Amino acid sequence: MLKILPQLFGYSNSKITKIINVLEEYGIDKKDVIKMSSTFPQILGLSSECLINRIDNIIDLGYSKEESIKMAKSLPSILGLTKENISEKIKFYDSINMHNLPIVNTHKLVQSVDLSYARYMFYKDNKIEIGMDNYENLFIRNNKFEKKYGITKKALLEKYNYNKYLEEKNEFGGLKWLDYMTWV
Repeated sequence: MLKILPQLFGYSNSKITKIINVLEEYGIDKKDVIKMSSTFPQILGLSSECLINRIDNIIDLGYSKEESIKMAKSLPSILGLTKENISEKIKFYDSINMHNLPIVNTHKLVQSVDLSYARYMFYKDNKIEIGMDNYENLFIRNNKFEKKYGITKKALLEKYNYNKYLEEKNEFGGLKWLDYMTWV
């Protein structure tokens, strides 16, 4: 933990204890709080309010308190993501009917939404349905993806540009771009 976050030397016992207590009061067992902080020691540097806000932000995205806590315990670094970052990822997964993905496998939130979108669109263009039963295809290693499909990550990201998708989505008055393309 000290290698990852040397600032821990400067934290008072009361600060660390306060963070542990806040998370326990929120419903996370002390054993899990310790495990979370050993995996993501930066959690100890966040303020109590920030931690609660981060969990509440996940709840605001349509997950229950229990689901949000499960995600935080599975991937503590989720508490280090900004509201915008996590919201963008969840909105994308919602748009492809995979709202439960972060509950089933929270670690998939590590991948950029740019790459997830590009791969999703690649599969869609190649008539390969992606859903909760085969979501792992969105997350295969880059070298394996390139070998299997003959397209590099760079080429994929250029061909299926997520920022262009967002611009086009806004042009269609908030209608999901993927829905619009199916509707036309």
